[in-house]
Amino acid sequence: MKGIRTIALGLALLAGTAAAAQAQDAQPQGGQRRMGVAALLDGLTLSAEQQTKVDSIQKTFAPKLQTAREEMRATMQAGGDRAEAMKKLQAVNGELYAAVKTVLTAEQQAAFDKNVQAMEERRRQMMQNRPPSI
Repeated sequence: MKGIRTIALGLALLAGTAAAAQAQDAQPQGGQRRMGVAALLDGLTLSAEQQTKVDSIQKTFAPKLQTAREEMRATMQAGGDRAEAMKKLQAVNGELYAAVKTVLTAEQQAAFDKNVQAMEERRRQMMQNRPPSI
């Protein structure tokens, strides 16, 4: 009887481990969501030429985004106006999104806009569920 229970427990653990591994395989690498422009391009099939142009746009905007993020982080650490810092970062993101959309077809632009709206909604929900700052 004890042997049967041991075997059953072993099989249950094995099945649970396999299910967890399969669930992890279904998520993006590292279990994290894709971010930035890559997330906004989900569901879009870009031609090689479009992808090259988008990559170039991202490289052009990378320093601007990095600077805006650093300024926002510094503002928040100094107890500054979080909303104002966020506006600056959003402005740079808006320029980036507009540049990316110039590469997309009308159908792709519509899907891109839908992805932007979904991302903004997720951000709003995260901000609402965030514990109050001290």
